[in-house]
Formats: sequence, C-alpha cells, structure tokens
Amino acid sequence: RDALFNGNGLARRLLIAVVVFSSLVTTFITAVDLYGEYRRDMREIDRAFHFIDSSYGPSLAHGVWQLDGEAVRTQLEGLLRLPDIEYAGIEVDGQTRWSAGRSESQRHVQTAVDLKHVQEGHALTIGTLRVVASVDSVLSRVWGRLVTALIGNAVKTALVAMFLLLAFHYLVSRHLTKVA
Repeated sequence: RDALFNGNGLARRLLIAVVVFSSLVTTFITAVDLYGEYRRDMREIDRAFHFIDSSYGPSLAHGVWQLDGEAVRTQLEGLLRLPDIEYAGIEVDGQTRWSAGRSESQRHVQTAVDLKHVQEGHALTIGTLRVVASVDSVLSRVWGRLVTALIGNAVKTALVAMFLLLAFHYLVSRHLTKVA
C-alpha cells in the first residue's frame, strides 16, 4: 500500500486523470440538464399565462363589467395559487383597481391580457389584467438542483476513483512491486 500512495506515480496520474475527466463530463452533463430544466420551467410559466388568458380572462372581464369586486378579488387570489405567479392586478382607465400579491422578485416576466366585454357585436376593452411571474423562484429551484447534483456527482466520482485506484493496485501495482 505504501507503494500505491508514495511511490506509484502511474496510479496517482491515473487517479487524477479519472477524476478530472469524470468531473468535466459530469459538469457538462449537469449544465445541459439544468439548462433544460430552466427552459422547461419557463415554458410552464408561458403555459400558465396562456391558461390565464383563456380561462380567467373572460370571467374576470365579466366581473369587471358587473363591478363585482368580491368575485374579481377571489379570482385574482386564485391566480396566485398557480406556480411562480406572484402578482395579479386589473387596471381600469390606467389605474390599478384590484390586485392580489406583490411583485417582489428582481427578475420576473409578465403578461398583460386585455379584458373585453362584447356588447351589440362590438368588443370593448374594459380593463387590463397584468400578471407577474417570478423568474427568481425558477432560478432558486435550479440552484438547489445544482447543489444536489454536484454533491451526488462528487460522491460518485470519488467512489469510482477509489475503486479504480484499488483495482489498479491489486491488478497491476502489487504484481509489479513483487517483480521489482
């Protein structure tokens, strides 16, 4: 064993090569995987915006037209239950009339949905629904997965390196030491 750690430069170089190569491959694969997860989460926000437009828009327009503040507030609070949505507000005549939540993230994406009421065959824009989703929460999840992936991959790399080092010692170095 002393030859393995003290005098065996070949085993040490093999260990370093395995650790470096494994770390590079793991880093690349982890980066690609995390970027894919980030893109998937951002697509989910886009889907939520489309869902809000198609599902909430008409009923909110009805509530605004009827001046039913309670129904509008209830629906806005329901929007906050969707993943990553942190603010929803309705502007009428350039002023926020109803809102729920707060836009606190530094990085966010938002959408604006025109609320229309159809009267006598004409669509009248009666307000605008503004919805803000947090990109910070998406990034927070990605960073959390990064830490987990790095720790898991570091443990795997260390185990593989130790296995290779021991295998090299028992299959090669031990026999070469006896011969020498």
